[in-house]
Amino acid sequence: MKTKFLPLFFCFVLLLGCLPTALAAAEASSIAGDVNADGTVNMKDVLSLRKALAGLDTVTAGDGDVNLDGDVNMKDILLLRRYLADMATLPTREITTESTTAPTTVKTTHTTKGKTTWATKYPIDHDAPRINFIDESAATLGVWWWHVSDAYDATLGPKYMTLLEENQVTEIYFYCAYMMTTAENRAKVHTFVEEAMKRGMRVSVLFDNQNVVKAGDTSFTNAVNCYLQYKEEYPQDDLYGLHCDIEPQAADRASEEGWDAWTQGYVTNFIPQIAAARQKGVWVELDIGCGWWVYGAKRAYTGTVMHEYDGTTMDLFDVIAHNVDCMCLMSYRDTAQEILNMGTGARTAADKAGCKVVYGVETGDDGEGAHVDFYADSKEIMYTELSRLNTKLESKTPVGGYGFAIHYMRMWDALRDNMD
Repeated sequence: MKTKFLPLFFCFVLLLGCLPTALAAAEASSIAGDVNADGTVNMKDVLSLRKALAGLDTVTAGDGDVNLDGDVNMKDILLLRRYLADMATLPTREITTESTTAPTTVKTTHTTKGKTTWATKYPIDHDAPRINFIDESAATLGVWWWHVSDAYDATLGPKYMTLLEENQVTEIYFYCAYMMTTAENRAKVHTFVEEAMKRGMRVSVLFDNQNVVKAGDTSFTNAVNCYLQYKEEYPQDDLYGLHCDIEPQAADRASEEGWDAWTQGYVTNFIPQIAAARQKGVWVELDIGCGWWVYGAKRAYTGTVMHEYDGTTMDLFDVIAHNVDCMCLMSYRDTAQEILNMGTGARTAADKAGCKVVYGVETGDDGEGAHVDFYADSKEIMYTELSRLNTKLESKTPVGGYGFAIHYMRMWDALRDNMD
């Protein structure tokens, strides 16, 4: 029997208490989805599988293979979340007599695309194989696709899709939130999602209405309802959730008081809508700026923003981490170490809450200096730095899993290949 959909933070606490018993289970459960073998399928199983895929814990191979396709990967997590949201059913597993007392370490497995992989050698070696974010890592690789018209252009659409496939992108943040209100436009989104799925990628709805921080604004809830309508119409599509690009620097920040008012609206109006969406089983990702982007220029690296939330006073990063499935860190810098450093505060909050962390990088000229983006560099340099970052994260893996994302499709394509 399903249990009530618990908030992520409390599930994480419960998981820590029950994990040793679960991992010592004598045989695989007959219930597909009962990853921790406690006899119940709930959010504790989602968290247990996340940690196993990140290499932080082990589960029996049988229990981890939720969809019974022979692999243990992100598809199993997605099926679990859909089941808990009453959007899917779970298969029945045959019980075998073989003992499974020795837990098996689970590694992510995906279909090999046979394309170029990302460079790992230092200094840059033009002939070095590139790191493969599909086969040998728990990481995902996403990209922002802002210009919807490009997707349906006879030349640009295939060109961009090929670039993403060759670079083993796993997910696309597609700016289609405004398209989801009519059946005709949802059908167009379906066409795009189908094409992405054929190339081994999934898609999320990119949402960016900055007014969502204003009292009474329900634009995010409206987008969620359109997404759920889409999932009813196209249940087999891997349109996996909403990716939100809501940023304080896009609002009026003429004064520190104005900035505080904006972030308070973020907590009091936007976060409750996110929490309600996740109660319905919707996966929610949120872009998170670092330094002054969140705290304001005057307090960039010296203070925090505290807010009243759920009966207690919490830092803004903690409020966010407790209420989303994934924090996408806009840790814009052009070296692996600086990217890692910029995301320290948000990473700490994410680990406490057990949510996924994605490190985003910039390919366009954002006007803040050459050290912030890869605009003056090359694809090869960006790939190399992300490879180094991946190596660092593998040695200290985020609790809820991790990934990388590149902002954004057009500018990534426009980067020179190398510095020659």
